[in-house]
Amino acid sequence: MASGAAARFAPYHKWDRNFFLTYVVLIWFGILNGFVPEILEHVAKNKPPYPFIIHVHALAFVGWLVVLTVQTLLIRRSRHDLHKKLGLAAMALAAIMIVVGPATAFYMQRYHWGTPESDPAFIAIQLGDIIGFTGLAGAAWDHWLTGAAIVLVSAGLSAGSKPIQTPSTPSGPRPTMP
Repeated sequence: MASGAAARFAPYHKWDRNFFLTYVVLIWFGILNGFVPEILEHVAKNKPPYPFIIHVHALAFVGWLVVLTVQTLLIRRSRHDLHKKLGLAAMALAAIMIVVGPATAFYMQRYHWGTPESDPAFIAIQLGDIIGFTGLAGAAWDHWLTGAAIVLVSAGLSAGSKPIQTPSTPSGPRPTMP
């Protein structure tokens, strides 16, 4: 029976090549769709420059997406030797991201404290994302790193979404507890 089950579930499927490339393209789309409009609006409204930690964060996380893209292309071209070597660099980058991600979240929350852009509850989501990323990146077998990347997409998707104001949604400051 075990041999029959193994025959039905091949470790690699011919569609894997296209699936992972499509997956990476969709990840890039989600991140760019979320952050590019925000950056353009920031520049158009002549807002103050982003803090330095945002640039470090962007460099690390975009670097991760570049490594993910290159890793996918290396496998498509059957360059398993380079894929394994780059995988070691990816693990070092993942370690940096695990530190930079939460540091950026806490810094920016403190930076925006007391303004309409402050959202202390959102830190829970960011910490959940980095915990999920850490677990999947730490496993680092075959497609786990690709899985870890999907955890990062929620930041781009949430950056691109704006709350919808309805008549029942308060537009002023949130009420405080007595």
